[in-house]
Amino acid sequence: MTTTLSTYDRFSWHRVGAVAGYYAPALRTQIIVYPLVSLAIGAVTYILNCLPGGIAMLGSMLSIILSFMCYFGPIVFARRSNKAIETLLPATSAEKSTFIVTYCMVSIPLLTYLPFYLCTYILEFLFGASDNEIIQLASQLEVPKLTKLSGMIQTLVPLATCMFVVMMRDTNRSLMGMVWAVVSLIVASMIAGIYGAVIAFRMGFADAQANAGADPEEISEQIAQHIATDLTATLQPFIIILGAICLLYVILMIVLTCRTIKNQQI
Repeated sequence: MTTTLSTYDRFSWHRVGAVAGYYAPALRTQIIVYPLVSLAIGAVTYILNCLPGGIAMLGSMLSIILSFMCYFGPIVFARRSNKAIETLLPATSAEKSTFIVTYCMVSIPLLTYLPFYLCTYILEFLFGASDNEIIQLASQLEVPKLTKLSGMIQTLVPLATCMFVVMMRDTNRSLMGMVWAVVSLIVASMIAGIYGAVIAFRMGFADAQANAGADPEEISEQIAQHIATDLTATLQPFIIILGAICLLYVILMIVLTCRTIKNQQI
């Protein structure tokens, strides 16, 4: 007796492509607009960095726009969407999850940040790096690789939160996705900020005790110098731990998103 396996018993990249085709009209605008905005911000940032004085700091503020573009990127799946049609797509939950999670967690960050860094790199290669003292000082600061990696992972927290909420909800998907993305960002920022303030206070208090009786201005200068020199090294273990917690949170959001898609499957 011969047993015939269903075409849905095996993972199919062809059906993943079919899922991509269904969402393509909604994704097309984002795929075009995000890189263009990223390139424009990269060019403007380079120009501002070349200007004298504190004007160069405006360039770093523009990166906030890119950050929120990335955080809110998953709401694109709520545009022109129909939950009934989504559940009836001829694909398994694993195939749907593969496309949605890969697009949100990989494609959106690349669309958001890769053109920006390519633009600034090419402009610096062609016209030279900025000679602004503030920018040069910032570029000379040595940030450990693990700290950079932790920062990248923390960026994924609101993105993963927005993705999960958009996939979970049936109504107000875009609004609630953005709200909860901001909430997760605020919570992570508050935890990091409170810990950093406590460490800075302890370092300053310890220096003040060690220099009791010395000139007040000299104490202030020593405290400021000590904090500027040792704060990053002191915070590094916490930054790494926070990055690990954020990674676990992101993985949890991905798992919950896949489970939500599976539960909605017919």
